[in-house]
Amino acid sequence: MIAPEAVEKMAAFTAKCIDMWIKFFDKYNITITIPFHGFDDRQVSIWWKYIKDYVKVTRSISLGGMALRSHAIVDNIISICRRIRVSIDDIKHVHIFGLSSMRSIAFIHLLETFINKKVTYDSSKYSIVLRVSKLHLPTSMNMYIRIGRKGLSKNSNIKSLTCHCPACMRFFDGKIGEHLSSRLMTSLHHALALHNLWTIIMYIDKVEWLRATNRLEEYIVKNFPHGEDGIKAMKTMLEGGEVVKEFEGGRVKYKFYTSSLKRWFA
Repeated sequence: MIAPEAVEKMAAFTAKCIDMWIKFFDKYNITITIPFHGFDDRQVSIWWKYIKDYVKVTRSISLGGMALRSHAIVDNIISICRRIRVSIDDIKHVHIFGLSSMRSIAFIHLLETFINKKVTYDSSKYSIVLRVSKLHLPTSMNMYIRIGRKGLSKNSNIKSLTCHCPACMRFFDGKIGEHLSSRLMTSLHHALALHNLWTIIMYIDKVEWLRATNRLEEYIVKNFPHGEDGIKAMKTMLEGGEVVKEFEGGRVKYKFYTSSLKRWFA
């Protein structure tokens, strides 16, 4: 855990950098999101002390960095909500960096519903997955085909795979499996990245449809491990409570409390 003195130093430096840019906010009508970090209530309170005046000007915050590096989606939800609840009265827009897994996208769209604020996020996942030789299956963003440097083996049953996304129709005439079996990975990178991007966009459309029909919470609970914990953690944190992660018998268990540790904000 980072010492409070180190957090103070980083927050002060961030405020100094923001100060150089904030003068252009109104003059050029540019978008500025104020970075908001911190693992626990104490670190969040230190960071908020330095950025709150800038947030009141831009009405936006950006969340990311070390506080969102956990592989456990519930941990990331807790971290996000810990900072949102401090700034909720001063913001209209929240931007989240680097979370774009299938679970993260669903939870981020649900978060927008809960806080009734604009929530955006960004990702280069559609291209990054290719660095470890993965291709999204056309039928599911969360299912991959693993590709070697020289494509798939000739005996692979993926050879018959077809996809009708714009990228696959443009570059492979829809017969993506045949091309994966015959071409070098490097020659396909651009087309496959576009295919992955299209798959993600289709999934986002599905999530938005689930949200519009009030079925997103049900979808999360049924399809993701700790999905119910994630929803409960989001509600608990935004209502001023606290969520504690514990291990019982080698398994993760989350405990929910209705009151938060607010002593740092006195």
